[in-house]
Amino acid sequence: SGIAEHWCSGTVTRNIPWLNELVKENFIEISEQLAKKIGIKAGDKVKVSSARSSVVVKAMVTKRAQPLTVNGEETHMVWMPYSFGFKGLSTGPSTNYLTNDALDLNSEEQEFKACLVNVEKA
Repeated sequence: SGIAEHWCSGTVTRNIPWLNELVKENFIEISEQLAKKIGIKAGDKVKVSSARSSVVVKAMVTKRAQPLTVNGEETHMVWMPYSFGFKGLSTGPSTNYLTNDALDLNSEEQEFKACLVNVEKA
């Protein structure tokens, strides 16, 4: 999941009270540039939408995320942990609602971890 406090799907760690005090809800990391472009400040609620679904989470504006230049255009990559769901002490919108439920044709690796999304102020 990318955060130390909730391991993988969070099925065990979301049931440990002190870990839930550290990270109690899902969020999206976005670059300072994207935040400025769409009028978002750290802590604002944003709607993250994909072809499959949408969720509302808080924005974490960070220098760690940087825009990329792809074919001469500024392109943004965002990140969300996938360790939140409908059970446990810490529940909330699941990132898996957004992602594809498909397998790579060659390796049969799950494609849960990447998809195209839109981010806007909620």
